[in-house]
Amino acid sequence: VSAACSLDPYVAMFAVDSLRQLADKLLCRSELAGFAAQGDAIRPLGSVLRCSDSVAVRELAIACVAHIVDSHTERIGGGWWAVIDALGVAASDSSAQVVANSIDIMCPVFQALYKGQPGDGLGGHECLEECITAAIAAVGNMSCGEDLAPATAALELFQTLCLNLAESESHRKSPSNWLAIFGPLAAIARSDARPEIADTAATVLFYSITTN
Repeated sequence: VSAACSLDPYVAMFAVDSLRQLADKLLCRSELAGFAAQGDAIRPLGSVLRCSDSVAVRELAIACVAHIVDSHTERIGGGWWAVIDALGVAASDSSAQVVANSIDIMCPVFQALYKGQPGDGLGGHECLEECITAAIAAVGNMSCGEDLAPATAALELFQTLCLNLAESESHRKSPSNWLAIFGPLAAIARSDARPEIADTAATVLFYSITTN
């Protein structure tokens, strides 16, 4: 991680790619009985997103997270928390491109989580609060300036969470789960200074309530 935060762009890029390769190798071992280091394989990329001053390096780091999600969906297991943590950090980034990339990854991540990969002991609802936090970070990030598309896309992720929650027989009856989703939407609709975002939040909230 220290090398990935180097001021030398060549060293930093090489280090981030090395972290990706290491994560690939570790996650390929996750099929072995008793392997539980998925989070350790992914967490360094989140640290790079937190610590690097280089936009290019952070863009590469979030691209590596996307690669891991795409290539190892069924092997991530307990590493989903590290994935969502990295996405939350990226969603709070000062670079509009990093923010947009994080939102692009959130949708397939949320979908994959709620498929409930068999045998991993981890369904999406165990990560519900973390998913919501990551989406809220993207909505509230002002780094995209007048471009409201990323914030709007992040709000639409709440619909994905609602649909997935509604399909879960074991979790849909829990009021706390619904309140965890509806509460932030209501707060955004009530207090966001951007009228378009406040209106979109209200629309998503009412649609989610009436359809679920």
